[in-house]
Amino acid sequence: MTFRLTRFFCNNKPGLYRSPANFASAQLPTTLSNGFKPIGEYDKEACSIVNWIVETLHAMSLRQTYDYKYLFLFYLLNNIFNTFVEKITMNIKKLLKYTFIPLFLTFTTSCSDNYFAADVSNIEVDLKIERFDKEIKTFNIENADSLKKIFEKKYSFFYEIFNQNILQIGQAGSPGYSENFYNFVLYNKSEGIFDEVDKIFGDFSQQQEQIKDLFKHYKYYFPQDTLPIVVTFLSGFNHSVITAEKYLGIALDKYLGAKSRYYDGADLYLRKRMDKKYLLVDIAAALSDAKYSPAYDSPNLFQKIIYEGKKQYFINSLLPQTHDSIRWIYTAKQLDWAERNENNIWNHLQEASLLFSNDRMKIRQYTEIAPFTIPLSDVSAPRAANYVGYKIVLSYMKNNPKLSLIDLMVNNDYQSILAGANYHP
Repeated sequence: MTFRLTRFFCNNKPGLYRSPANFASAQLPTTLSNGFKPIGEYDKEACSIVNWIVETLHAMSLRQTYDYKYLFLFYLLNNIFNTFVEKITMNIKKLLKYTFIPLFLTFTTSCSDNYFAADVSNIEVDLKIERFDKEIKTFNIENADSLKKIFEKKYSFFYEIFNQNILQIGQAGSPGYSENFYNFVLYNKSEGIFDEVDKIFGDFSQQQEQIKDLFKHYKYYFPQDTLPIVVTFLSGFNHSVITAEKYLGIALDKYLGAKSRYYDGADLYLRKRMDKKYLLVDIAAALSDAKYSPAYDSPNLFQKIIYEGKKQYFINSLLPQTHDSIRWIYTAKQLDWAERNENNIWNHLQEASLLFSNDRMKIRQYTEIAPFTIPLSDVSAPRAANYVGYKIVLSYMKNNPKLSLIDLMVNNDYQSILAGANYHP
């Protein structure tokens, strides 16, 4: 929800122009910008006076002058303005009556319906979170055998994945396992990682409520699916979110914040992603990857960006109240750049004959995690081609409102998605 102030301008040509400008960054213009669009005919005499009145009031509002003498002037000018409204055509008269309001009401909100909003108030989910990261703190050589049995019974397949794929120390019964596991626990204790996780996440109650809401949206779209058991763990900074059969694992040591001393040496663009504000996005992405694998083993760029666009649509569906900058893991400037350059990105991909390229290096440059999109500019948003892929998918779904999220995700005919999108950025 942003606050906007409506402005009107006239010039020496027929036509009344308006532009909603963000109040926080608005400046009083001296000339008509090319970005303003005509919205009707007007009476020149009336417009010249209206222009002076509105420009005066606009300047007052920008300077935030609220004392009584200015409010009196505002009242006077408003009455003068209403006199000249009768001299403007009916369409413009209606427009002005609805858009021109006194100073204390000009800070109107500019809100659009949330396209991804879904009523999940009646959906119940049984969220189960296991704090494996806390349970391993008591592990030592003396109690190793008993704890291994407890972990094997409680966590079954996740415990296997943790040992063999995350820590890579072999099976629980292999020689040297207990010593290696104990050394991992000692490292996290001596480095203060257990304490840092407690400091950042506390009792995990805030995240629990957020994950619960995410799961409600998941059940809204996939009511027949069984929700995974959530397990929190430490990964030695090697993983973020994993899925394994009935489990969804969250490596809390990968979300300690960009300034965490544990990430010293990592590139800045990677450190910025290691923040708990992106945890839900990573969970949604992991659920998408687990449920819908890529349709092509060696996709060309077009296939890659449509797949990534579908995944982003999936993420947005599960996190409708999350800001786009978070859902994209962009800074505000990067998101602004992507929005402003959507047409340029699309034209670039077509003109450079890149859409059907199978060059893996080029595909990575346009779609993978990086500080920016290298072939475009060093101020560009990373993964810029994925942004276009998402906008194609979004256009396709808006043009086909009867399609469900499942319909989209199972559709691997990417050419039909492009055709159905009628995409013109």
